[in-house]
Amino acid sequence: MSFRDATLAEFLERAASDAPTPGGGALAAVGGALGAAMVAMTARLTLGRPRYADVQDAAAELARAADTAWRALLDLADADAAAYERVMAALRLPRGTEAERATRQAALQQALVAATQVPAAIAEQCQQVLDLAETAAAITNRNALGDVATGAFLAEAGMRAAAVQAELNLASIRDVDFTASMAAALAPRSAGAAERLDAILATVRRRAQEGT
Repeated sequence: MSFRDATLAEFLERAASDAPTPGGGALAAVGGALGAAMVAMTARLTLGRPRYADVQDAAAELARAADTAWRALLDLADADAAAYERVMAALRLPRGTEAERATRQAALQQALVAATQVPAAIAEQCQQVLDLAETAAAITNRNALGDVATGAFLAEAGMRAAAVQAELNLASIRDVDFTASMAAALAPRSAGAAERLDAILATVRRRAQEGT
């Protein structure tokens, strides 16, 4: 069953169980999706407000982009679970003979690459949500600035969590070119975006004080 079809309680119960999925990557994706939903909400609370007449086109585009992001992240949550299940399937392959061990190792390596690419994509998508939160902080309805801040925090946390999930897989992957390029891509996302988050919060606080 897709996580899209689960209730929130069902999703959390499964996450809290001893089932291997949903794991860290899927939860990072859902966190990022929640952040994107907050951005979409703040954009819609800006649309149609005469006070924000000069940013209507930007708010409409912001809502569209945030909707696209949260939907993509939900798809990636499912993809992350499926990728991990392929790793588990590869680990269960027989290894009694040399040929079986070679087949198992090849399947495992392929599965590990996919299980790294998916959380890396989650981290990238969360980074894009953080971009959207930065825009939202500057233009959306000041009555929803706290929701912008929440969206930014969720996006940054999802980015960092997903990047670490991908990073931890690299030690088990033998393709040195893949691991080197992936490590370079993941490094800034694993570290987070503290300065950008601080800048978003500064904008939120400034606009809340100014009443604009």
